[in-house]
Parts: sequence; structure tokens; C-alpha cells
Amino acid sequence: MSAASPRNSRYRQSDDGDGPSDDRGCKLIPFPQIKRRRFIAKTVARLVSVPAKTAEKLFTAALEQQTRAMMRKGIPAAVVERESRSLESAIRAELWRQVLLRPGDGVA
Repeated sequence: MSAASPRNSRYRQSDDGDGPSDDRGCKLIPFPQIKRRRFIAKTVARLVSVPAKTAEKLFTAALEQQTRAMMRKGIPAAVVERESRSLESAIRAELWRQVLLRPGDGVA
């Protein structure tokens, strides 16, 4: 059974779209996207190994996939937007770190 299943009450949306239906006033708080170091590292490794145009397309697709996953889980749109921006920043920062401080350059 997937996490987005209507049977999973933790993610079930109420009819009015205000959030989970039987959460008794609880809010779903996502794990901070910038803490997903393994995902960020794997994404950067994939981006570094392909041409720039392809990397930008892969990068955009990865961000969109993560955004859709958060939306499916019932996370509020404002939080999804904030977390998507922070994930994008974290990936870009790691990408620049990898590009500027390549191993074997005698830097670092």
C-alpha cells in the first residue's frame, strides 16, 4: 500500500482540503529537505557526470518529483514551496562545492 493511499489516515485529505481528516488538530511537518544529505549527494553526482543542458533538465525533474511527493503527503503548499527552495539551494551549493573543489586540484 502506498503512502498516498486513501486508507492511510495520516495522509488522507478532508473534503474541504484544509488538511488530514482525522488528525485532531495535528499538522504534518516534513523532514527538512536540506538534511537529506544522501539524496543531495546522489543528485549532485548524477548532475556532475552529464552535460550542462542534460544536468539542468535532470535537476528540474528531481525537484519537481520531490515537490509532487510532498504535495501527495498532504503537506501545505506554502511549506512545500519553502522546502523545495531550500532543497534547490542545498543541491546548487553542493554542486558548486564539487565543481570548485574537485579532488586532486590541490585545493582544500
